[in-house]
Amino acid sequence: MCRHARGCEVLRRKTRVGRPVPNDGLPRKDPRWLEYVREQRCTLCGAIDCEAHHVRVPGYCGTALKPPDCCAVPLCRACHRRIHAQGYGDDRSRIDGRLVYLLLEYLGRKLTVEEEF
Repeated sequence: MCRHARGCEVLRRKTRVGRPVPNDGLPRKDPRWLEYVREQRCTLCGAIDCEAHHVRVPGYCGTALKPPDCCAVPLCRACHRRIHAQGYGDDRSRIDGRLVYLLLEYLGRKLTVEEEF
């Protein structure tokens, strides 16, 4: 899994207009992370049965490029639809904070499991 935004392990190449884009040869999908995200409670209302909402991180994705899976947070169907229809509003800081928390928790568990072997 790649790290978040700055200092990311994803190598970048320059397009003709000089904007960096993720290297096409590196994975942007992580089914284990998405499964972990879907098992969590909704970031905004605490409901169960969540979907993975991909958060756009500056410099990590463009208009036509879906953000990588490591930038996904859990949202219930209602909150997910509201965010897509109305935008983040005051919820952006809560979503960003939850993303960082989940990434740290997931990486901590993954390191613990790998260290046992």
